[in-house]
Amino acid sequence: MPIPFTPPMECLPVRKLPDGLEWVYELKLDGYRAQAIREPNGARLLSRNGKDLTKRFPPVVEALDHAMRPNTVTNGELVAMDADGRSSFQDLQNAQSDTPATFYVFDILMDRGKDVRVLPLRERLTHRRAAFRAGGLALLCDNFPAPADKFAEAVRQLGGEGVVAKHLDRPYENEGKRIEPRARVRHRRIYVRQQRLRRGDSWLLQASSAPYFCPA
Repeated sequence: MPIPFTPPMECLPVRKLPDGLEWVYELKLDGYRAQAIREPNGARLLSRNGKDLTKRFPPVVEALDHAMRPNTVTNGELVAMDADGRSSFQDLQNAQSDTPATFYVFDILMDRGKDVRVLPLRERLTHRRAAFRAGGLALLCDNFPAPADKFAEAVRQLGGEGVVAKHLDRPYENEGKRIEPRARVRHRRIYVRQQRLRRGDSWLLQASSAPYFCPA
């Protein structure tokens, strides 16, 4: 029986990133949120809505066949890089079967048949390292410790998409609702707007050079 798709856990954008030793931080990539399911007969790649992307990105799926153990499910971001080495959402939207793309894994939901969603993130990261052999077009997304402000500032200076903070003691959750404040940068000042989204245990600070203002 095929392994079923699991809806993704969403980020909760905020004005200020949470800080402390119980948090780790990731670079937010500008790509497609995706789920990789490795069954005994091969890997499948699904979009955040469960749409099958397997035939659209065959080189990535081939890399996942080698990187993932059978009966393993991972969540990550499918990313295409531009000529400057930065993630390009436009290139991904226009991707053909031979477009260079990479799948970055940031979480694991099933490890060789064991459902690990109930485990805290710190334990899931251990399972991720054991069940995923990174290489080629299938890589691990790095985690960085506190302080949050220094990491966020470095991402801003590099022109990155944003920062995601994750609590090391939280399980994988994908239900509920929340308020989303999105932050954009203009002359080093941050402006915020709010929008209702689903709830999870991740926080996102989105930053760009585009001028924008809307009061919270």
